[in-house]
Amino acid sequence: MILDNNLLFAQKTYGQVLAVRREQCGINQEQFARQNYMAVETLQAFEAGESLPSYEDKIIFSDALKSPILRLTPPCIDINSELITHRFNVQSISSKYFVDQRDNTLKERVSYYKSGYEYGIQHENLDDKSHYDHCLHQLIISFYPNDNERELVSSKQLQHIRYFREWAIHLGIPEFRVRPDNIGNHKELFTACVSGTPEDIEDILETHSKGSLEDISTISRYFKADSTGINDLAGTSLERQYLKRVPLQIDTEAVSRMLLKISGSALKIFVALGSRLGSDSNIVEIPTAELETITNLSKQTVRQGLNELVSLQLITRIGSNVNRKYLLNEMYLKRGK
Repeated sequence: MILDNNLLFAQKTYGQVLAVRREQCGINQEQFARQNYMAVETLQAFEAGESLPSYEDKIIFSDALKSPILRLTPPCIDINSELITHRFNVQSISSKYFVDQRDNTLKERVSYYKSGYEYGIQHENLDDKSHYDHCLHQLIISFYPNDNERELVSSKQLQHIRYFREWAIHLGIPEFRVRPDNIGNHKELFTACVSGTPEDIEDILETHSKGSLEDISTISRYFKADSTGINDLAGTSLERQYLKRVPLQIDTEAVSRMLLKISGSALKIFVALGSRLGSDSNIVEIPTAELETITNLSKQTVRQGLNELVSLQLITRIGSNVNRKYLLNEMYLKRGK
């Protein structure tokens, strides 16, 4: 049965867009209902393996696939072929099947791409990522309306984001992991949408006057969610705007668990480093002489304390001896007022 949860889900989430589209296209309710019925009926016949031998049937099939509900761009149909060889150029989650060009077999779209994506994340060292990337891309564009509808949706960014999250849940993918070196704007947006809470994303959108999809894509690769919300943002001006409200500081509760392992001088140095944390990075740049002054410790004691912090993995030295910087372990940091 084609009228399954996928189609119902699409009807629900894009109901408002469809209403606008009906008005723009001048399609009345009766025509709209008839077109949808024809599309569903034709696809059910195709699903059952029935052939569509006549030229007229093929034209009907082509028209049916243009249904606003099924939301497909015109498929490529070879009307001279004995078999209808077509490729659904998907723009909707409601399209249930596609023809795999590799073996010319009919496959269920979502489960096929979902399995391909899951295989990709389980084998992250694969030499050939093309199939994994293709599956990921198809999962994402399958949720997008066509170009005209995208313009209608663009004014409702938060609603659009929530739809992405609903779709991720619908797919059963709680965390959409992607490789930062191969992310387009759509993939980045999807990552942000399914890895954060609506409230987190809403807050970020409010920090920027435009609140566009491009703005979301700039922060998404740094956007992670845990029980407290965002725990790792760094880099762009938009991110810094948000982080001004969420400063970075030492998590005293986490550090307290280290008290039996750490010396008093090393702890004093770590606290001194933490006092210099910015709101957009866990990297501190401070001369050794300044650490000596702040902690009131000798040069040798500061050096020993820093070595101790490194050995306990509370900090990592980066940069040269002349321009020494310290990366503080995120496990011992938190964001708060």
